[in-house]
Amino acid sequence: MVQFRPHWRQLLGQEVITEPLPVINRLKNTPYRNPRRGGRADDDVRYALELVADIGAALLRAGSGTAEVNTSMLACCVAVGLDEDHLWTDLTFGTMMISYSRPGEWPLTMLRVARFPGRDYTRLTELHDLVAQMAAGRLDLSQARLRLEAIHMSPRPYKRGWVTVSWGVLSALVVIALGGNLVVAGIGFLVTCLVDRVGRWAGKRGWPPFFVTFIGAVIAAASAVLLAEASERWPIGINDPQNSSLVIAGGIIVLLAGAGLVAAGQDGINGYAVTAIARIF
Repeated sequence: MVQFRPHWRQLLGQEVITEPLPVINRLKNTPYRNPRRGGRADDDVRYALELVADIGAALLRAGSGTAEVNTSMLACCVAVGLDEDHLWTDLTFGTMMISYSRPGEWPLTMLRVARFPGRDYTRLTELHDLVAQMAAGRLDLSQARLRLEAIHMSPRPYKRGWVTVSWGVLSALVVIALGGNLVVAGIGFLVTCLVDRVGRWAGKRGWPPFFVTFIGAVIAAASAVLLAEASERWPIGINDPQNSSLVIAGGIIVLLAGAGLVAAGQDGINGYAVTAIARIF
């Protein structure tokens, strides 16, 4: 006889969290709330599981939140015909593991690592569209694999140089909004472009993000010191001491972790404590 818990216990969260949840509950309030279930993938479990793992890893590398990656993977599993009752997923910061085990068979486990997750909104949009197409039943396994490979090989919509210039323009506008003149805004533009290019150079050589951020902050602070010295030695029209702080404020725009902080908050609210702490750190 099934015993139902009172509503007040559900409200307080007094549920057995290790019990499997029906797919309709796990996908509630998500874009994939009603996925179309595909045919059973008993004869091609490995191929289907590899596709789901690759999609989850791509979402992690593009900067998707942990909860979104988890729901997207579950929707893909339903779409390719995997039985969610035999499915386990585990996601942490930069690491994703998915395991499929049916009674009487050896479990099949896939592990993917995204060592340097970033923010790629173009690929993130395309990946979410891929998952939506699979959940709607418009793509089979082979079509979804081809679509995923096309997303991996697609070029970025904007060249890196234009991204650097955009950061510089944003920095100049911030300096002007804080009360700086056009000369200080121009200096902030140049400092931000330099910080972005040096960070790009260090990132290509595998430097940890902490040291890349540290070097960028040093460049911004050193530029402010040089500006202060120049304003005392030469009459360049920027003698206000506030100009140095404005240059620093503009130069660190490219170093701010606003999107990462939002993702950390989302992971903490959704119950992914390890990933939230890792993002905040």
